[in-house]
Amino acid sequence: MNEAAKNEIRQLADAELEEVKKEFPTFSSCYEAYAATKAAGEEAWNEAQALDEYMEGIWTLTKKKEDQDPEVLHAAYTGIYRIAVDLAAAATVCAAMARNAILSSEEMLLFENERTAENE
Repeated sequence: MNEAAKNEIRQLADAELEEVKKEFPTFSSCYEAYAATKAAGEEAWNEAQALDEYMEGIWTLTKKKEDQDPEVLHAAYTGIYRIAVDLAAAATVCAAMARNAILSSEEMLLFENERTAENE
């Protein structure tokens, strides 16, 4: 994947981060960050598995030359397109959750450093 595409994905993840922060302004613990990121990752994983199943189905159709009905192939590739878009969206949410965890951990570290400095 080229760098321009990755930059666009980062921009989408940053936009999604604003939505994530409505529910999780700052993660209050590592456990909360993990649970939210894990849930988003599982959603992406489910989409990836669905995509793999569709790909297997198309491979089966491709091997059987007599079964290569254009309408069936069109529907199958349409399914792949839709699932791939859903996968990209789910992965973007996962990236946003991870970014929120990064930002939250920085805030937790700053808080801990301030607390330590006050106690010295």
